[in-house]
Amino acid sequence: VDTCNLSVCKRCANHSALAGIQASMAGSSYMVDRVGAMSTAGMLVVILAQTMYLPAMKSAAMVIFCHSRLICTYPACYRLGMTPTFLAMVLVSAMVVVALGLGLMVLMTAVAYRKKQKLVRSGVLTGKFTLHGKEMENDPHTMWEIAMCDVDEDTWSAVLARDMSMFKALYEQYEFKFTLFHPTTLMFKLLLLGVVLFFGEPNSLTQLVACGFVEVLLLLVMTVTCPFIDPWIDTLAKSGSLHQVAQLGFMAMFRADVYEDPENRTAARLMIATSILYIAFVFFVIFYLVALPAIRAARAEKAKEEESAA
Repeated sequence: VDTCNLSVCKRCANHSALAGIQASMAGSSYMVDRVGAMSTAGMLVVILAQTMYLPAMKSAAMVIFCHSRLICTYPACYRLGMTPTFLAMVLVSAMVVVALGLGLMVLMTAVAYRKKQKLVRSGVLTGKFTLHGKEMENDPHTMWEIAMCDVDEDTWSAVLARDMSMFKALYEQYEFKFTLFHPTTLMFKLLLLGVVLFFGEPNSLTQLVACGFVEVLLLLVMTVTCPFIDPWIDTLAKSGSLHQVAQLGFMAMFRADVYEDPENRTAARLMIATSILYIAFVFFVIFYLVALPAIRAARAEKAKEEESAA
């Protein structure tokens, strides 16, 4: 059993820092061999897909709708004289939109739903299910009930601690009732991309207002749902949306100020100050959630070793 307490010789307990690193690497290698690297591989796949999502969708949408930036390269577009190269790019872009733009959201939703469905029907989840804050008399059966049901936080955390499935990264940061929430973030990215590309002239007031509307809508969704397990992640997500709304407001303010006084840079300074504060807050949250627990664990381990040695 991995968790049993075995006696360790004094020489082994008082190891050097290098030996500690080697032991940690050996332990990690053992865990990968035992449980497999599927969850790590799945997390990398999710990160890679999300990293490619917006650039790929932006390029595909610009080609399909013959964006003004492509006029110099493909002046004819869909008009008489359309080149075979442009036609081929349109077909490839359409495949990207279907496979990545819509397919990725459908795939993520399906994977998260199947996982939740298996957990609900397996009997692993102890206690009563709740739906919209009310205790359910029977276990969830319909698709809606399975998608929206909830369990207590301790039960869900215990399941996540033992979950080694490949696409755990899709739902591990969310509460059980929001297991299917992740594709929603991609939907808002698509909305924002559509506004930037096709709503008003670039950097126009109309475009700024439309972007602000999407960001405010995302902020409202995050505020009403609070989907994340960790309250710090919830706060960080809301702060990110609030930062974007503030920056858009300062951009509109900057345009108005420069129109009246070309030397006025008050809004620009506010934009820089807001960004600095937000970045500082992000680093604080990362330190609090990642670095600080690691430091505390290292100190506790060192104290335990010193106590064993004594």
